[in-house]
Amino acid sequence: MRRRNSHPVQRLSGQRGQLSIFVALIFQVLFVLFAMAINVALVVHDKINLQNAVDLAAYYAAQRQAELLNAIAHNNYQIRQSWKLLAWRYRVLGAVGIQQAPYAHPALTGEIAEELYTAGFDTSGGGLITDPPVCVSHSVIWRNVDPQQNVCNRTDLAIPPLPRMQIAIGFPFNIIAAQRVDQLVDVFQSQCSNHGAYNWWFAATILHAFREEQRNRRALIRSLAQGLSSSRDEIVDLRGESTYEGAFNTFIKNLTNTNRQGSPTFELYNSLGHPSLSGRPSEDTWLVPIFIHPTLRYTDVEADVPNVVSGCNAIIKPLGEIPERTDAQNTLWSPTVLGRLDDGGVLRQWYESGKNDSIFNPDFFMSLGVEKNPWYMAYVGVKATSQPRQIFFPFGPRITVTARAYAKPFGGRIGPWYSAFWPSGGSRSQGAQVDRLLPPRVNENGFMEDDQDPARLPNYSRFPGDPLGLKSKGALNSQRNFIRNPQVAHHDYYRNISATFALGQPNDTLAWDGINDGAPEVRSFEIGAIVPDIFDITYYSIEPNYRANYLVFLRANRNALGIPQDLPLRGDLGSRGSEDLTVMGQFEGTSSFNLHQDHAFFFIRNIYHVLTAWLPNLVDNWFQDQDPHFGKCDTPVDPDHNFHLPGECLTFGGRTGYSVKLVARDFLLRDDLPFGGGYNSTHRGPILNPPPTEEGW
Repeated sequence: MRRRNSHPVQRLSGQRGQLSIFVALIFQVLFVLFAMAINVALVVHDKINLQNAVDLAAYYAAQRQAELLNAIAHNNYQIRQSWKLLAWRYRVLGAVGIQQAPYAHPALTGEIAEELYTAGFDTSGGGLITDPPVCVSHSVIWRNVDPQQNVCNRTDLAIPPLPRMQIAIGFPFNIIAAQRVDQLVDVFQSQCSNHGAYNWWFAATILHAFREEQRNRRALIRSLAQGLSSSRDEIVDLRGESTYEGAFNTFIKNLTNTNRQGSPTFELYNSLGHPSLSGRPSEDTWLVPIFIHPTLRYTDVEADVPNVVSGCNAIIKPLGEIPERTDAQNTLWSPTVLGRLDDGGVLRQWYESGKNDSIFNPDFFMSLGVEKNPWYMAYVGVKATSQPRQIFFPFGPRITVTARAYAKPFGGRIGPWYSAFWPSGGSRSQGAQVDRLLPPRVNENGFMEDDQDPARLPNYSRFPGDPLGLKSKGALNSQRNFIRNPQVAHHDYYRNISATFALGQPNDTLAWDGINDGAPEVRSFEIGAIVPDIFDITYYSIEPNYRANYLVFLRANRNALGIPQDLPLRGDLGSRGSEDLTVMGQFEGTSSFNLHQDHAFFFIRNIYHVLTAWLPNLVDNWFQDQDPHFGKCDTPVDPDHNFHLPGECLTFGGRTGYSVKLVARDFLLRDDLPFGGGYNSTHRGPILNPPPTEEGW
């Protein structure tokens, strides 16, 4: 028998403690995974934050870029207004004296038809006249002309020589009568001779006033454009401040604490400072002047014959030729009983210096403003990096996060192209004219297509596709009560409008009563002729209150913006000295006097009709009445409050000028952008100032 062991085997009664060991081991793994998840989440959060901060910085910089573009666009519109003023002065003030039936001026006859006005018959050139010459020697509107005189009555005026009375010997009465007749003949001869002098003077004055006006505006446009193009990584904004610093501060203030402590880097890219633009005048690249060489026609009289009593036979001459009669030239260049017509010799200097080489002398260039090259896009880019240190990764190399963003102004319009299309990479627009009534453009070689083209005479479209402009009877008679007693105009009102614009001067191109130092009645009609019309609101960004939203900043920050010290910064047309008129003021003055005839459909009837740039809520039925935005404003800025914003509309309204949106880099690099107009393949292509190719951009 086997002997049993007297000591039985001990058995474990449980396994407590094993799970604790397992949990302790797995907790470390879970903690690492948790820490990694938290770190990844924080990195993603910091990456998103960095991107948001970069987006805001790009948005900020593009908004500053947009402000300067808005100032450029509005001054470009002021050139349009000054051209409209020239056309009205030429075709209404300069031609309203025509009373010959059936060719009397529509403002006299009250015609309102939308049909071509024919002013008479030109015996010197042949054919009917649709562009009447300047003739201001009449009392229809000119109060300083003898009421018994109207040598402007007809365009083919022909008065035969007045005979001198023969003296019969032995009759003293005949001597006295003959002397009286001789006096009348001399007066007639003087009036006939000065007829051409005054007509040339008025035509030259209004054209020279336009030249000075557009030169001033274009000089400001050039300064602002050069500032926008001066640096790749900097823009001096409307307030004279650094856009780089403003964008950087926006970026920093929107960073998380970890991103802010992660040694962030920041770069700004200004597309208008692209290498292809660097060192080149903006007028040769992204803003292209629309140079023209306009002329006017005026009524002169045929040359007198020495020692012979001549008649008074009208001839129509271009402004490039001064009056034929010696007496008329003496009246122009010398002091007269009424004072010097050419005050200071400005007109003579212009004529003598520019009559043969005005196309080649830059000081005599005239333009209709500028057109923006669509292949140079205005946008800004921002690139930034950060190396945030996460809470569960206190040691080791930092992770670098990178973000970039691009933003561009959109919705505004510098103005229409001169022509309908702009081929990819082209230097100027081509094709049919957008405003078919404008003068021909000076060619790239500096010459006109036809220097005798009657289209060089001032005219403009009142709405897109307008075939008549100010050749329309209705347009010529678009203002109420223009013909009235007493006469509305005086030659003295126009003596100083052609003076060189300079600091400290009134810088006012509109009519002004210098004797009584006040605004004459004709000034209101001039403003009524230039207020926005349908064509304007279609193609231009018009700021109702340019003074408050832009002009005050331009004046305060002239030095920082690089604006020449001798360039006067002026308000809209109608401003005089320190009294700045705005487009809103132009409109209010016209409306308060009810100047526009009911048939003049082309003038806007509400100042907020200029708010046609873009909409905050674009929907399918945005042209219908139930949408309150386009060209409307439900809540205007209160004029009693010292608060302003572009468009002067607080809520539920359209917009004017440029706003800002973010864009993708891929969009900026596309090679089939349809920026040239239409769907022709030659009008598609890449922009000429794409983003940089360096790493990170």
